[in-house]
Amino acid sequence: MFLQPACGHAADPPVPRHSARHPDRYAHVQHQHAAGTGFPAASRCRRADHVWSGRGEIDIAELRDQSFVIREAGSMTRQIFERALTESGIQIRHELVLASREAMKEAVANGLGLGIVLDKELGNDQRLVGLRVTGASLAASEYLVAHPEVSELGAVREFIATVAEDRRPSNAQTVMAW
Repeated sequence: MFLQPACGHAADPPVPRHSARHPDRYAHVQHQHAAGTGFPAASRCRRADHVWSGRGEIDIAELRDQSFVIREAGSMTRQIFERALTESGIQIRHELVLASREAMKEAVANGLGLGIVLDKELGNDQRLVGLRVTGASLAASEYLVAHPEVSELGAVREFIATVAEDRRPSNAQTVMAW
């Protein structure tokens, strides 16, 4: 992956994979995952009318039997979410499977169900509301790696230093409501 001089970004499930090629330099940034809520498709309620929209958090057990718009099977977000659901003994309904986070958020915003995203990926869509999900471990790790030949170059070195300084774990798992 890093045979050419470059700087890149990689995301891994919570347990990092090890290989013969360890990056010489990396920063570990932990993100929490987020779940989303939506109204039934036929509903034209405003976000403030949703039963969960005024809450700051929701327990994973409350997601039982809720309708979800989910990412494709290869999605790291989906894998982590489904692992947490299994560990908690929670089953959800898969209403729709979509290939991108943006498509999933749009489906949630249009009332097709709940969705799961990284908390830092919720964005500023006024149709969506964030809630912290409690009662389960929903975390992923991201790694910033640089080829040894470029890791000490000015811009790359400063970028790595900036990321390393801001390695605060995320403190918000998010649920979205339309």
